[in-house]
Amino acid sequence: MKRITLSLHCEFSDDELAAKAQELSQATIELRDTEEEKAEVSKSYGEHIKELRSRMSGLAKAYKARGETRLVDCVVRMNEPEPLQKTTIRTDTGEIVKVEPMTDEERQQELFEEKQEERELVDSTVERMLRESEVEPQAPENEESDDEESEGSDQ
Repeated sequence: MKRITLSLHCEFSDDELAAKAQELSQATIELRDTEEEKAEVSKSYGEHIKELRSRMSGLAKAYKARGETRLVDCVVRMNEPEPLQKTTIRTDTGEIVKVEPMTDEERQQELFEEKQEERELVDSTVERMLRESEVEPQAPENEESDDEESEGSDQ
């Protein structure tokens, strides 16, 4: 007689069925949790990838343009280079940005505004005059005390 082993269908007992049901339940929960975690990680990676692509796009545009737009402080000079025109100049490089006509409002303001140099000259003159008017010649206090001492010693 020869012995062999075959794979054949065997019915589970009630205890074995309960154990398989428990394993199936745990595997189902673990699969759901893993899929949720995968979705969160995938979403996070997707957002990160999107940010990197956006950054790369901006850098590529800046590189291609050989520069970028930035906020730059400028000064506006009225009535330059000619009357009724204004010149906008970058303060970082001194480069003229644009020359354009003054608006009606700007022309009205210019009628009543003093130039900075004129204001500084007037202010410094007024300050000097005020200082000069406050200083009046006075006799030094030490001379009076010296006179009193010498009068007392004469006696």
